[in-house]
Amino acid sequence: MATHSTRSFFVLVAVLSLLVGSRVLANESRMNRDGTVSITGATTGKSAQQTGGGGGGSTCQAVPAGQIALDGCPDDWYRAGIKPLIVDNFGDVQPIGADLLNVYMTNNDIYAYFLLEFAGPFEGASFLLLNVDGDRRSGCATPTMGFEYGVTFSRDGSYVGDARDCGWGGDDFPTALQVVFNGRFIEATIPLEVLKTLAPKTGLKTIEVFCNNDECEPGIYTLKTASQSTHVGGSMKGLTPLGALCQNLRTNQQVWIWMIGGSATHYDCQKAGLIVMPGDAVVVAGTGVVPKLRHPSN
Repeated sequence: MATHSTRSFFVLVAVLSLLVGSRVLANESRMNRDGTVSITGATTGKSAQQTGGGGGGSTCQAVPAGQIALDGCPDDWYRAGIKPLIVDNFGDVQPIGADLLNVYMTNNDIYAYFLLEFAGPFEGASFLLLNVDGDRRSGCATPTMGFEYGVTFSRDGSYVGDARDCGWGGDDFPTALQVVFNGRFIEATIPLEVLKTLAPKTGLKTIEVFCNNDECEPGIYTLKTASQSTHVGGSMKGLTPLGALCQNLRTNQQVWIWMIGGSATHYDCQKAGLIVMPGDAVVVAGTGVVPKLRHPSN
């Protein structure tokens, strides 16, 4: 009869086997020597908040002029007067569902937004490669590009990852990428805090965008000045709201900080009760309205 310690050992081995197995099964994308990108591994479906199936449609949301809704519809981009960052030739890739025509980009205080337009209903896989330090000699450096992040779009699994070694996977920043597929369009968001992780100490100021496997001329996007600055690690200076919301992007845990004011206030999310592990990205959003909830200390 097995002892308690022996049973515990077998349980531990089983758990470790499951963990190792899940890592092997996770999607991974890699830059090939010819400059194309390929995907290996089975789909886990857990690497992105992903909606929209088949070639089907998405319900377009009505939003105020100038605002962007993550719904897979281009109407709000057009109303906001956002011009394409990248324009590519029609008919240079087959099938037409893989022929990328336009890449749009914008940002607010928390997210970078992307809109990809294809010649036909999207099919297969598409990739964006992001250079966040302005140096093509760093990261995954090739004769024509250098990038720190890879973004994979596929209905079988979408994700953003650390591509400095020319490969990236869904385990790098789990659920950081939010994606909606809608016919010819893909709309996505990535938290700025995630993109700041590999940016230089001087801050994230520009993002150079390369597209594969439909080769196109890169575009350089200059980030809009945020009205509220955020910081990885759970703290922020310079806000003057009545309260602030701390959110861990890995776990989606949220903690409110109550009735704090003053231009030099230091918001410490961890002291407020947010659980932050090494490598986690934390967003701090200020608000002028305190929600109608009881204070945790009451």
